[in-house]
Amino acid sequence: MTMKISFFSVLIFGLLLHCLVSGAASVSIIPVSLSLQPDQKITSFKITNQTGEATVFQTSAVTWQQKNGKDIESPTNDLIITPPIVTIAPYAEQIIRIGIRHQQDFTKENTYRIVLQQILTQDTPAISLKNTVRVLLKINIPLFIVPLKEIRDISWDIKRINKSQLALKVFNKGNANAFIDSIKLKDANGNELELAQNIVGRVLGGDNRTWTLQLSKPFTENTVNVNLTTEWQGKDKEIRAVVPIT
Repeated sequence: MTMKISFFSVLIFGLLLHCLVSGAASVSIIPVSLSLQPDQKITSFKITNQTGEATVFQTSAVTWQQKNGKDIESPTNDLIITPPIVTIAPYAEQIIRIGIRHQQDFTKENTYRIVLQQILTQDTPAISLKNTVRVLLKINIPLFIVPLKEIRDISWDIKRINKSQLALKVFNKGNANAFIDSIKLKDANGNELELAQNIVGRVLGGDNRTWTLQLSKPFTENTVNVNLTTEWQGKDKEIRAVVPIT
């Protein structure tokens, strides 16, 4: 899977000014998510510069946790990333390697983010245009260190906000992250309830996350059928249940 990232012109509506975005990179990354098995010590990804100018990135790592669905990041020296600073020539590619520095607790999944921050150098082209905004690229790549024994345990409850809105809270009581691919709701007759938005997101092990579901039509039944598709370490799993609405 390839991630392509670029920045375009920004329109400032209040002033009706077209601001040119300068100094920003356009890159592709393969893969966009990393994992390490308990017997692995090193992984890597490839970043490709898709522009005609050299670009420079500084690499670092942070621990990644969630509390009530909110991401919490902290600096860490658990990982070794090489190179720490990389210059990628025009249309060239670079391999970034990540190694484990410290012994991990393999009873649970350890989660990190690899941070790529574009930095300015003396070779960065000077900007002389007026009304110009310089945007520097920052990329977060998730890294999951897999536990020795993965425990999958997903549950949820639903509360009614009003006739057209439901609050769905997903609990991940397992020891590894679950990526929510899709959520579908059906009434007692099997008719799917149309949602105004697609629900996707990641719930780390031991945490929970709440989504507000906007229904296209009022729904007054006291129970709903939930079809929830999750991805666990690259494998999809569908969970179905009849859930009371409180």
